[in-house]
Amino acid sequence: MELRHFRYFIAVAEERNFTRAAEACHVVQSTLSQQIERLEKELGTQLFARTSRTVRLTAAGEHLLPLARRALEAADSVTTEAHALSGLRTGTLRLGFIQSLACPVDTIAVLDDFHQAHPEIGLRILNAPSPSMVDAVVSGELDLAVVGLSPRQLPAELTHKRLGRDALVAVVNPDHELAGQESVTLRQLAEVPLVRFRQGTGLRRQVDEAFSRAEQRPRNSIEVFHLQDMLRMAARGFGATVVPRSAVTGALAPTLSNEPIRVLPITDRGAVHPLTAVYRHGELSASASAFLTTLLRHFSAQQDAE
Repeated sequence: MELRHFRYFIAVAEERNFTRAAEACHVVQSTLSQQIERLEKELGTQLFARTSRTVRLTAAGEHLLPLARRALEAADSVTTEAHALSGLRTGTLRLGFIQSLACPVDTIAVLDDFHQAHPEIGLRILNAPSPSMVDAVVSGELDLAVVGLSPRQLPAELTHKRLGRDALVAVVNPDHELAGQESVTLRQLAEVPLVRFRQGTGLRRQVDEAFSRAEQRPRNSIEVFHLQDMLRMAARGFGATVVPRSAVTGALAPTLSNEPIRVLPITDRGAVHPLTAVYRHGELSASASAFLTTLLRHFSAQQDAE
């Protein structure tokens, strides 16, 4: 008894006609009839009552039909799981990440954790502005991306997982006019020179929206592309800068230990940098799913440690 026998049997039961069933199974009618007869012989019972004009299930056929369907569903499930398992052993996973300093977890540690568990899967990493990575996920160029955008800022065709929210803070030189305060308002920041992330990035969008909510428009600014440059320029007195808190307290903060800075909380609690994992609806591969699990575990551990 073979699975194809069940497929032929179900086709005849649904079509109530051997000719149409053969067409549906892409075989000639004589082949289908022979296989049905073989199945009936193996089971020792007649499954169809045939006349010159009609085909109907016998009582035995009626009993077998749901069993045959379940058997095929189980076989299909095994095939699906086998394909998923092979996806955890081969292939290349295409990932997008925001700049490491803007992420509260050590992304290299996340990648290392995943690589240790799945060494045969290749990794292709893209670091780009969040909107660009969102477009790459939509187009299928990336399997999954971690972006600095909130769910309301994402296109409807993407699925998302909230990873966390990182408070925005102001960073100034210790001799800056705001350095002596315990906290700072967005109005105060709008009145001093700013070192800002360039337009078209997720972080710049969050900072601009925070100023907009406060009905403030920054006056003078210098635009750069790297968070580390923003922090170093603030430390050298170019102006104040606004960055995620993890940029000065996270895993990579020690790289800035020699820079003289003062970190000031921003009074607007809505001034945050959201972290979100995004992927296409229903298209998360086995390897991407395993990576997402690893990523969520690291974010959960980071939040527990706070």
